[in-house]
Amino acid sequence: HLYHFTTEDNAEAQRLFRRAIEASNTFAPARAGLTHALYYAYMHGYAEDRQVTLDEAYASGRAAVTADERDADTHFALGRILYLRQELASSLKEFETAVAQNPNFAHAHLGLGTALLYDGQWERCMEASDQAARLSPHDPVMWTILVVKAMGLIGLERYPEAEEGANE
Repeated sequence: HLYHFTTEDNAEAQRLFRRAIEASNTFAPARAGLTHALYYAYMHGYAEDRQVTLDEAYASGRAAVTADERDADTHFALGRILYLRQELASSLKEFETAVAQNPNFAHAHLGLGTALLYDGQWERCMEASDQAARLSPHDPVMWTILVVKAMGLIGLERYPEAEEGANE
């Protein structure tokens, strides 16, 4: 349900993650999953109140890291929420932790690239995006990887490359 990207599927993903948390309050993957579902609700417009959703996602992400600080996905989930809250230094730290814990975690590299994009670090943004694409060449969210890289290219004023990359 998490990756079907509809209002109904997102609501179902949230319901299932909440149910898993009720069964085991310290189960970090369920907390990280809820954080991801809330992130998508915020980003894709499924949330009735975006600020309430963002606040809940932040609490969920913090709880996920507390539940298991050695789980790269918990740091990835929290990192996404932190860049939405415009806490870029903290966001970068979470993504760097996720990548250090699991260098093959493509989405952690994507998250790092996104935070670097928001921070205006265009070259590093593109490096992280390229690494995400290398690690997961058939990723279902490849479009996001390509958009982040294209935005980095725009930041560098390399417009023809950005257009070409965005059209892949």
